[in-house]
Amino acid sequence: MHQDGAEGGDPVCIDGCTRKDDTMDGRNSVTCKWCSKSFHLTCVNIKATNRSVYSCEKCSGMPHSMNQACHDLHAIRQSYIKLVADLQNRLQDKDTEIRQLHEDNAELRVKVASLTAEMASKKWQEFRTSDRDLLIGDSVISPIDENKLVNTDVKSLSGGRIHTVKAELEKLHASEAKYNKVTLMVGTNDLQDAVSSDDDTVTIPQTAQEIADRYKDLLDEAKNIAQHVCVSSVCPRVDSVADSVEPLNVGLQVLCEDNGYQFLDNTPTFTLSDGSANDGYLEGGKGPHLTTAGINRLAKNLKLKKKNNVADISKASSTKKGKKPPKPPRGNPREGATTHPNDLRHRIPNRDSPHVHNNDHDHQWDGYESPVMYNRDGCYYCNEGGHSTRECRHKQPVQCHTCGGLGHKAKHH
Repeated sequence: MHQDGAEGGDPVCIDGCTRKDDTMDGRNSVTCKWCSKSFHLTCVNIKATNRSVYSCEKCSGMPHSMNQACHDLHAIRQSYIKLVADLQNRLQDKDTEIRQLHEDNAELRVKVASLTAEMASKKWQEFRTSDRDLLIGDSVISPIDENKLVNTDVKSLSGGRIHTVKAELEKLHASEAKYNKVTLMVGTNDLQDAVSSDDDTVTIPQTAQEIADRYKDLLDEAKNIAQHVCVSSVCPRVDSVADSVEPLNVGLQVLCEDNGYQFLDNTPTFTLSDGSANDGYLEGGKGPHLTTAGINRLAKNLKLKKKNNVADISKASSTKKGKKPPKPPRGNPREGATTHPNDLRHRIPNRDSPHVHNNDHDHQWDGYESPVMYNRDGCYYCNEGGHSTRECRHKQPVQCHTCGGLGHKAKHH
C-alpha cells in the first residue's frame, strides 16, 4: 500500500520501491533522522538492528555540511573577536594621543598667552614714551603751522603721492621714530595723474579703486611707527578731478573699516546743503589747496590739538614788511544805502537767516550785516554765493572799495 510522507506530500520510500503496497508499521521500515521520511528496510538495504540512526541518500551529506558550517562560524567568530580586540587597542592608543594633544595644546596656549602679553608689553613700552602725533600728506596740509599745535609734527610733501608718503614713512621707521597717532592725507595728486592719463579705457570707479588699493601698503607702513592710524578723506574739488573724489573716499572708507583704521570724512563739512563743494574753503574757488577758513576747518575735522589761545592754525601770511593793506576810497556811500551813524557795521540778532546754522555749537552768530541791503542772496560778510556766513573766509564783513559800505564787494555795484 502506498503512503504519503509526513512533509510535502512526497511519496514514501525510494523511487524504485518494489513494496509500494506494503504497509509501513515500523517493523519493516526505517525513518531518516533529517527529513523524517520512511523507507522499507529492504528498499534501502538496512537491517532492523541498524535503523536507529539513518540518513537517506539526499540527507547523507548533511552532517559534513553542518560540521563545515560550524567550523566556518567558529572561524568568523574568532576573526571578529580578534578584530574587536584590535579596534579596542587602536581606540586606546588614539585616546592616549588625544589626551597628549590636549596637554600639548594647553601648554601652547599658555606659551602663546605669555608671548602675546610680552609682545604687547614690549610694544607698549616702545610707544609709551611717545605722545606725539604725526600729520603727513601732500601740499594741501602745507599751510598748517605745527608750532601752533600740541605735540604734533606736520610733514607736507610737495606734489606728494601715495608712494612718496610711503617712502617717507619707511625713512621714519628706519630711524626708529615712534608716534602715538599718524594721520594720512594724500591721494588728490594720484587722482590728478589718473585723470590726466591718455588711457580712455579706464573708468572713474576703476581709477578710484586702484588708488584705494595702493593705500593698503601705506597703512601697513604707518602702523609700524604708530599705535593709531587715521585716514583723511580727499577734500572736494571743483575741477576735472571732482567726479573722482567721492569714489576714492568710498574706497578709502571701506579699506579702513575692513582693517580697523579710523576714517575722517571731510565731505559733510566741505559741501553745502545742495551737495556742491563749498568754494569758500577752496583756494581760487576750485582747490585742491584750501583757504585759511578751509585749513582751519580741516584741522578741526582731523582733530588736531591747538595750543591755548590759538584761533588760526595756518602759517602767517608772507606780506612784505611795511606794506599796509589799502584803505577804502573816501566818498559818500552808495545812494539809497542806510549807514550807521559812525559809518561802521552794526549788529542784528538774525538767527532765523538761512545763512545761520544754529546746530553748529562751535560757532556763535555775530549778526553783522552790511548797511547796503540790496542783495541778501549771498553771504552776509561778502555777498558771495556758494557758502554760508559761518564758512566765509573773511570772518567779518568786507568793506566795499567803491562806496565804503560793508558786507559786499566793489564788483557787486
